[in-house]
Amino acid sequence: AAFVSLVAKGNAEVREAGIDALNDAANRKEGGIDASAIDVPTVALWLSPKEPEIQSKAFRLLGAIGTDAAAKVLAAKFPKASEGDRGWIRDSLGPKRPRPAALPFLAIAADQDQTSEIRLAALGVLNRLARSEAAEGLVALLADPSMAIRRDAHQALVGSSGRDDLAFEPSAAPTEREEAIGKWKKWLAVRKRTLDLDAEDAKKADAAAARLSSTAAEASTADETNSLELAWAVRELPSARGRKRAEDVLARHLEKPAESVN
Repeated sequence: AAFVSLVAKGNAEVREAGIDALNDAANRKEGGIDASAIDVPTVALWLSPKEPEIQSKAFRLLGAIGTDAAAKVLAAKFPKASEGDRGWIRDSLGPKRPRPAALPFLAIAADQDQTSEIRLAALGVLNRLARSEAAEGLVALLADPSMAIRRDAHQALVGSSGRDDLAFEPSAAPTEREEAIGKWKKWLAVRKRTLDLDAEDAKKADAAAARLSSTAAEASTADETNSLELAWAVRELPSARGRKRAEDVLARHLEKPAESVN
């Protein structure tokens, strides 16, 4: 914090050198710093088009910080940023864990008052972020009037879901697209229940586990969608508690076919 404050008080040369040092330390795989502790409002002050080099480096630093607050600042600047800076924002946000908020970029992608270029760029960010929070909005964008938006929304959905088996042809006839959207909506319902396994409210998490388990019990064989979602949850849910719940439900889920054979 003291270093950031010192950099902020310096001239342009000092600020640029300071941001370079912070970017280097924040992106270092070993022996770096906890970038999430860097003060976002201070870095946001360096986002001035009057100093394009410093602004570009500040975009990179905010991406390295990777918090929800940093993502919101980046999303607010995104539509008017240069193409190069939009690329920095996309690439710097993607690898961060915990991943930053996707919803500000979803709002840009869904805004038909934005240019097609900006909307597609926002979908590129969502594809990199691969956040389930954006899934419902991305499914809605499969019905967008623009074929390019439909195409990139589907790519982002595949990235966030891992379900490349759920086909969608953006240039297909409306009836065919509606049928594919229906399958994505069914997947979305299962994903929402799967995410509830990670809820802090134990009753909500237990209800989700019971619903996912009963789906398997009602089927003659283990349902593939549930199995794939639970396998995803074992890998990707944020908390160890949620991953353990998913593992337990998946174990019960996969036992059923063997039991039905005996």
